[in-house]
Amino acid sequence: MTDLSARLARLRREAGAPRPAPLGGLAERERRRRAAAERALAARLGARQPAPGLLALEARLPLPRALAAAPLEALPEAAGVAPDELVFIDTETTGLAGGSGTAVFLLGLARIEGGALRLRQLLLTAFAGEAALYEAAAPWLRGAALVSYNGRSFDLPLIQARARLAGVALPAHRGHIDLLHGVRRAWGHRLADCRLARVEAEILGRPRRGDLPGSEAPAAWLAWLRLGEAATVARVVAHNRRDVAVLAELLARLAHAHRAPHRHGADGVGVARALARAGRLAEACAVIAAAEGVAAMRERAELLRRAGCTEAALPLWRRLAAVGDAGAVERLAKYHEHVRRDFAAALAWAERLPPGPARARRCARLRRRLAAGGGSR
Repeated sequence: MTDLSARLARLRREAGAPRPAPLGGLAERERRRRAAAERALAARLGARQPAPGLLALEARLPLPRALAAAPLEALPEAAGVAPDELVFIDTETTGLAGGSGTAVFLLGLARIEGGALRLRQLLLTAFAGEAALYEAAAPWLRGAALVSYNGRSFDLPLIQARARLAGVALPAHRGHIDLLHGVRRAWGHRLADCRLARVEAEILGRPRRGDLPGSEAPAAWLAWLRLGEAATVARVVAHNRRDVAVLAELLARLAHAHRAPHRHGADGVGVARALARAGRLAEACAVIAAAEGVAAMRERAELLRRAGCTEAALPLWRRLAAVGDAGAVERLAKYHEHVRRDFAAALAWAERLPPGPARARRCARLRRRLAAGGGSR
């Protein structure tokens, strides 16, 4: 091996090749290059470096006027939450599939302070800063009511998994308002999809222009790691900042839409169902009263029944039955059999049900009751 090394060295000298740099020297040059690139990125973003491999950005954003006056209590998920408990949260990650192999490289957080949104963004510049990222985020998460967009399924599980891998125990948060679910029930009927960019354009009326798509964020960060390309990373930071700000505005719009769906192009039926699931039947009935169409009529009748107002539901069931609604026909048959005990009327309604075993059994039972001299009015 020694002879071979000597021969290779002689050949390099004869060819005029430069002597290879010691490995230690290459590593030191690479470390200096990365440090200089990180300082340049920090200067470009106006960030500080709280720990190696981590940059922190702070900003104050205008508080959306709609949020200041939003009836948060109208949104079932936000019941009992005070505005100063809200923490808006959004991530940019190394992949979109999730799982422990995906890392959060940018975490955006905002809360309401002094009549404005206080924004903090934590940006990894090396994986060595991952534990510091979660340690810096922990005080914001403690006791917070988180507000995200698809965060219940994606962002939060990923944050918790990566924090565990980094050896950081995150504090408990109070609750989680995932706006994606509210958007689906309020506006899913009119949107081609519920991507945040589409919601921002079609519901908030403010399409993005010149924004870096979130799907391109992983490649932008990897380009920073490998080549030190700061320009695209700066666009990712701007994209994340806007996402966080949009969450605050969207929360306000959702709250208003749950108070008065018809004023905000929202689906009254979907909103009423959510209120009913939360046990808020009176509000659900008030919301559905302004909705139009067969589905709204059907939902209103069901809400009245659940609220114990069966007599008020009868006109609605009759109107639905007149247009062939089998569910309403069945409700009327049950009402006359079990509440009014008018078996003749119950049989008349039962005979209008679609043919099948259930109709046959119901009709047979009612005929037996009538033959036995059962009640009839």
